[in-house]
Amino acid sequence: MEISKLEKELVQLAPSPIYIKQPTHNVIVNEVLAKQISKTLMKIKGRLDSELSASGSLETDEYIQYRIDKKCKTIKSFEFFEEENESQGLDIVCLIDCSGSMRGVQKQMRNITATIIRALEKCTFVNFRVLAFSGDQSEYQGYIDEIKTVEDSGRIQANDSCNCKVCTKGGAHYHDIHNLAIDEACKILKKSDSDKKLILMITDGYPEIIHHGSSVPSEIKTNLFKKSIQQCHNNKIETFALFYTHIESTISIMREIFKGNLYQTETFGDVETNFIKKLVKSVEKMND
Repeated sequence: MEISKLEKELVQLAPSPIYIKQPTHNVIVNEVLAKQISKTLMKIKGRLDSELSASGSLETDEYIQYRIDKKCKTIKSFEFFEEENESQGLDIVCLIDCSGSMRGVQKQMRNITATIIRALEKCTFVNFRVLAFSGDQSEYQGYIDEIKTVEDSGRIQANDSCNCKVCTKGGAHYHDIHNLAIDEACKILKKSDSDKKLILMITDGYPEIIHHGSSVPSEIKTNLFKKSIQQCHNNKIETFALFYTHIESTISIMREIFKGNLYQTETFGDVETNFIKKLVKSVEKMND
């Protein structure tokens, strides 16, 4: 099958994700950090511009030592957080890659997600949703575990198999199909009344698609990814990736897809740090 025909077939197919619930693991909430984030966001929301400019450093800076890993050629464009006032609040869908290649950081991902969910419990002006996504290892099908609570964060799992309904029937979902996850997040945010809408993806950027028993060529996977990103932009939904670059072959592809809307690092601690910093900065701009 020619590449153009295969790409057209996959675009037309575009299966909706299957929602699953993975096994629950223990999570550790950083309660001190959660309270400080919540306090800072509430302060930002209620503060006038003049007070913001005169207040100096935000208190979260005492807990978050923001740094950039210069060795990994960080892309520094965070311009979408500098945009104008959002009178109807902020709506974020966070997409967390739960493919097998992310298994080494799944515990950290559970804990930071649980901490942020705890921090936002009283921040009603931020609608924060988490979709842990993965893909079938043998067909073009995405899977999503919707994370709503601190306890739900324990279901963020990037193992080869688990005891969810897919795996117990002999299947597995250790691949990732980014475009299908983005399409689902876009579908959700299109229904939102918020003025500011953001899809924040945390991934190591290794797209894997199997169709009719064969691996889909990289060119097609990249094109599908780009189409999904463009659909978001057409609907005034910003996209940004926190890109954990432990797989060298994915770097050029992810840079091409996200252009400047990407933070790249080889250190997962930087992912955690920027997860929080971008949340704080986005809320800070709501009162401009």
